[in-house]
Amino acid sequence: VTNRERGTKMKQTVPYAWRELPLLGEWDAVVVGGGSAGASAGISSARGGCSTLIIDKSIRLGGTATNALVSPMMKSFTGHRENFFDIEQQLRRQGVTTRDEIGTKMLWFTPEALAEALETLYVAAGGQILYDAALSDCIVQDGTIRYLVVTTVQGLCAVGGRQFVDASGDAVLARAAGAATSHGDDNGNDQMSSLRFEMGGIDVERYRAYVMG
Repeated sequence: VTNRERGTKMKQTVPYAWRELPLLGEWDAVVVGGGSAGASAGISSARGGCSTLIIDKSIRLGGTATNALVSPMMKSFTGHRENFFDIEQQLRRQGVTTRDEIGTKMLWFTPEALAEALETLYVAAGGQILYDAALSDCIVQDGTIRYLVVTTVQGLCAVGGRQFVDASGDAVLARAAGAATSHGDDNGNDQMSSLRFEMGGIDVERYRAYVMG
C-alpha cells in the first residue's frame, strides 16, 4: 500500500476556508517546483526510499532549462555529483551529444531531451509528478506545514506530506507558510532575467567563427 493510498483511505477531504478540498494523497516528501533543483531533489528523495511527489506548474520537468531555452548547462562551482552524472548519462542514452571540443565545460542538450531525461530518472526511482498544477496556499498546523492547496484542472485540491521542499525559485511555499525570506544582494538588487528565443536560417559555422574570433 502506497502512502498515497493510505492517505486517501484515512481521509478523503481537508477543510480549507469555507469548503472541503479533495485530498489527492499523502507522501513522505512533496517538492514544489520541478526545475533543475526540484527534479534533482525529487530524484534523491525517491532513490532514498521516500514516497515522493513533485508539483510543477508547467507540463515537463526542467524549469527554465526546458521551458525558457536556458541552455547549455554552464560550468558549476559545486561538485558534479551523482544526479548530474546520471542526467548526462541518460542524455547520452537518448542519443544526445552532451559535449564538444568547443565547450568541454558545458553540457549540451535540447529542452525536450532534458525533460525526458529528468522524468525518466525520477519515475524510474518511483517518484510521482503532478503537472499543470500551481501552489495556491498551504495549511499550517502547530507551526508545521501539513497540507498544500494546489490549483489543478479539477479545481482546488489538497496534498499532504511529512516533508516539503520549496524549489519554486521564488520562495512561493516559504512565503505562503509565513517563513522569513530575503532576496537580492546587499542593495536589494536581483539578478536580471534574460530573454531567450530561437532563430532559423543561420550559418552556424560562420556565426561560431565570428563569436570565437
